[in-house]
Amino acid sequence: MSPHERFEAIAATPTQGVAERAVLLAALYWVNADGMLWPSMENWARLAGLHPRTCRRVLGRLVERGLLRVVRASRGGPKATTRYEIAALSNPGPGPRLQPGWKVPGTRVAAPHNPGGECSQQGPTARGTTKNNQENNQQQGVAAVDVFSQLGIEHLRDHPNATPDRLAWIEREAPGMDSPGGFAAACIRGGWAVPAPTKGDVKAARKAAREATLARFDALPGTERAAVLAAVRTDYPNLASHSDDSPAVRGAVAKVLDAWGGRVALAGGAA
Repeated sequence: MSPHERFEAIAATPTQGVAERAVLLAALYWVNADGMLWPSMENWARLAGLHPRTCRRVLGRLVERGLLRVVRASRGGPKATTRYEIAALSNPGPGPRLQPGWKVPGTRVAAPHNPGGECSQQGPTARGTTKNNQENNQQQGVAAVDVFSQLGIEHLRDHPNATPDRLAWIEREAPGMDSPGGFAAACIRGGWAVPAPTKGDVKAARKAAREATLARFDALPGTERAAVLAAVRTDYPNLASHSDDSPAVRGAVAKVLDAWGGRVALAGGAA
């Protein structure tokens, strides 16, 4: 899937409320070509704009409804994370899967924060990586192979520091460097820390979620759009003087649709 196709697949997922939508959109920051990801709970919550405990509860609901699958549960430990698979992005294949309803375990340690937004050397192995790095590399699929090929660092494909989060970051940052291949090789060999999501990342994820909701609203038939607008006028009487296409009304539309999980009832309520 292309990044656009992944976004559209997430946008079409029947979530229930803005928190679930934010968690799935934040997942696009880490997900690999097979629809899998394994970030720390703290980083996931930060990018979704949620408290870690809230993020964990939301993940539990998504797993129970089958929108997320737990491929491998965390066994605890300072570097352990849970491996998830996004149902809408996965490529089904042979092998066992943990069933929906599996209790979602927590994680303990987040990747180090780098407020400068630049690569800073942290020793041979950065915190936040998993113990089985080679297995992680095998799960990256075509996307990771492309990074190695594009930057001419195929010889580092099996390096223990070539983790999915670091490769995803290198793919974003390397094009702006004077020597992209040298930058990538130094980051992998040195085990440089991957910056945590910035406030800009969080803001972009929220904006993307709002735009996806409004795009669904704009695509509704006229009668259903009218039902949503009627609900907005009822819930937000202070917007009576605002036109239907004003930013304030459209913002309220996004909130109402997220509260309904994107479903519209012609009677003017959630389906």
